[in-house]
Amino acid sequence: MRRAAAFALCSALMAAWSWGKASISAQAGESCTAGMVMPVQGSEIVARFDGPYQAWMAGHRGIDIRAQKGDELIAPATGIISHAGTVAGKSTVSIRVRSFTLTFEPAQTALPVGTPVLRGKPFAKVAGGSDHCNDACVHWSIKRGKGAYEDPERWLTPQSIRLVPVA
Repeated sequence: MRRAAAFALCSALMAAWSWGKASISAQAGESCTAGMVMPVQGSEIVARFDGPYQAWMAGHRGIDIRAQKGDELIAPATGIISHAGTVAGKSTVSIRVRSFTLTFEPAQTALPVGTPVLRGKPFAKVAGGSDHCNDACVHWSIKRGKGAYEDPERWLTPQSIRLVPVA
C-alpha cells in the first residue's frame, strides 16, 4: 500500500514537472508568504539576533525593532496571550503560537491571559523603560517549546518551496 502511494505521488510530481517548470515555480512563489509580520509597522531592525553557541552563554536572543513608548504592537502571527506582566522588573507580553512563545519587552496590554490575537491586529503597546536601547526599541524573541531561541527575522522573510527532480 505504501509503495503504491509513493509511486502515485512520484508519478504525479513527474507529470507536473514535465508539464512546465515555469508554471510550477510561479505558482509556488505567488502563494508563499512570510511566516510572521513585523510587530511595529513601518519600522526597522536596529539590533539583530546573536544566539549563543550554548544555551547558558551570553547572547542576544531576539531582535530589537525601532519603536517609541506608546507605539502600537501588532501580532506577528495568530495566537493567544500567554503572559502579560513583569519579568525581572521588565514589562513583557508573550503570545503563544503553536509550539512557539513570542515575547515583547517592554510592552503592556489590556488583554487578559488567554485572549486570542490575530495576525496583523493590535495586541499591546510599547511600554518604554528598555534597558538596552535608550527607550527607542522593543525587543522581540521567539522560543521554540522549552528549547532554543530562534531568529525572528527569519520568520519575516517569505519562504519559497522548490520541487527538484530526483536524478
